[in-house]
This record gives sequence, structure tokens and C-alpha cells, in this order.
Amino acid sequence: SDVCSSDLVSSFLRAESFLMERNPRSWNLDEIEIIETATLDSFVRDNSIYPNILKIDTQGFDLEVLKGAMEVLERNVIQIVQVECMFARNYENQPYFWDIAIFMSNLGYHFHSFTRLVETGRGNLYFGDATFISANAWEKLGMR
Repeated sequence: SDVCSSDLVSSFLRAESFLMERNPRSWNLDEIEIIETATLDSFVRDNSIYPNILKIDTQGFDLEVLKGAMEVLERNVIQIVQVECMFARNYENQPYFWDIAIFMSNLGYHFHSFTRLVETGRGNLYFGDATFISANAWEKLGMR
């Protein structure tokens, strides 16, 4: 995991070099830490905990977290998923909103809404939180 000067941008992914040049106070790489991780699927199996809601904000690593929750997502255990999505370049090899939306759609989840959208200093979309709802919850809400 890359630990940057600002905790708000530290990630498992490396920041794009132009960001480090543009704003070294936030994006300067201070250190690299080795961090042990577990998937949500393994956590659910090991602890017999079945969450209804999943909130992910992992600074560009969000699609990898979703991939680690494939079993619970395929079984529609989680009814609501809120995930931070990128619209502009931020991290090397990051997924964008459309990558996450396709992934979730392929698992039967419906895009519902954005709850937060942030723009860059130049006015284009930067990142935001997207909410996806399981097919079961979608139907219970009367959505078609």
C-alpha cells in the first residue's frame, strides 16, 4: 500500500505521476507498507456475518474489493452497495465508474443514484459515490 502525505489519497494503487508533480503536499509518496488483506467473501465465510449494505471507499481499489465479494454479490446477500467511483485519472490502472457499473450490472445489480459528485478544479467530474441495488431490493422498491 502506498502511503502518501495526505491520508485522504493513500491507496493500494500508485498515484498518477502528474498528480505528484501538481500537488506534492498531498500526493508525495512517504512510504510503502505491506498490509495483509482478506476478501469480503472469506470474512463472511469465517464469521458467518451476512451484511445487507456494503460501503466501499478504497481510493481506486474499489473494483478489487468488489471482486473479493463475488460470492455474496452473486447470491444477492448484499442489498445495497455504495462505492466510490472515479471519473478522472487519479491512480495507475484504476477502474472508472463505467467499469464498476458494468461489473455490478453483470451481477444483477441496478445503478440507482449518485450521492456525492466532486469536480476537479477544471470543472470536470473527478469522483463520486455510486449506489447500486440488488435485483431483489430493486423489485421490492417497485422499480422495473
